[in-house]
Amino acid sequence: MSDFLDLKLARRFATWDRDGNGFLEEADFVKGADRLGEAFGHAEDSPQRRRMRDLCLDLWQQMARIADFDRNGRITPEEYGRAFTELVLAQPGAFDAAYTPVIDALTAMADHDGDGKLDRQEYRAWFVSAFGLSEHDADTAFDKVDTDDDGHVTRGEMVAAIHDYYFSDDPEVAGNWLLGPPPQS
Repeated sequence: MSDFLDLKLARRFATWDRDGNGFLEEADFVKGADRLGEAFGHAEDSPQRRRMRDLCLDLWQQMARIADFDRNGRITPEEYGRAFTELVLAQPGAFDAAYTPVIDALTAMADHDGDGKLDRQEYRAWFVSAFGLSEHDADTAFDKVDTDDDGHVTRGEMVAAIHDYYFSDDPEVAGNWLLGPPPQS
């Protein structure tokens, strides 16, 4: 694993650990789903919000199963990095299996007008609420991820960007801007 990926994984870990206690726990994933539901104006009992909560809980369970090496219900940054390296980088297809359903549900939840793509406002709401980005950083990421410059981010552009975040060491690749300017070593 490269130093650049280490820095990106630390940043991603921090976006899940919004309470800043240094661990990922089930509650972080439930709160994440609730933040998204609130940001996109979905009632607590809406199908979209229930689906997002179910997907986030499923993601937590998958992550805990593979990353919580000491089985204490908490994932440390070290466990997170080790699991990612051993299970995602080493197993082709593992990334797509874990992330594609979540990406699809998030895109559907954020897509208020139902056109199958995200405009700048929809994208900004997602990344500000889910990851704590500033509006400026979310707008910069939008401009990078919108690779065809049509003013929208499609599911394909989003999947490619998230994939690149985890698999590319090129700081200029669009995906490496998803959570703000690429980290510096």
